[in-house]
Amino acid sequence: MQKIQVIGLPGSGKSTQIAKFRNFKPDVQLLDIRLFNGGRRDRLFKQAIVRTERDLIAESACGVYVKGSIVVHLKTPMRRVYAQLFKRDGYVDEDYLSLLSTQLIPAQYTIDVPAELPELLSLLMEK
Repeated sequence: MQKIQVIGLPGSGKSTQIAKFRNFKPDVQLLDIRLFNGGRRDRLFKQAIVRTERDLIAESACGVYVKGSIVVHLKTPMRRVYAQLFKRDGYVDEDYLSLLSTQLIPAQYTIDVPAELPELLSLLMEK
């Protein structure tokens, strides 16, 4: 059983690339921090990761410390993040992005080409 956290700034392509991966591995559970609400959402997200008893991809901007999880940082170039956010949301909050970028947990893997994420996830799930 693998627990993989995919972290990266909003607009970096996490959701898009994870969806492509799940087209080939639909049995892998997905947890997205966006599904958790309230002031303790990080704690609830972490508890859900810990309690999961099957292959899992947990998606968030910064990640949470979970023993034994593999952390993959999708480090998309900032100009692409800005373009994606502007296309998706119609604006870019540079201060928020700057704050998030200082809060990311350490990653075992870092990739800067979003299209490479599905292949990396496949390799990691095979371990």
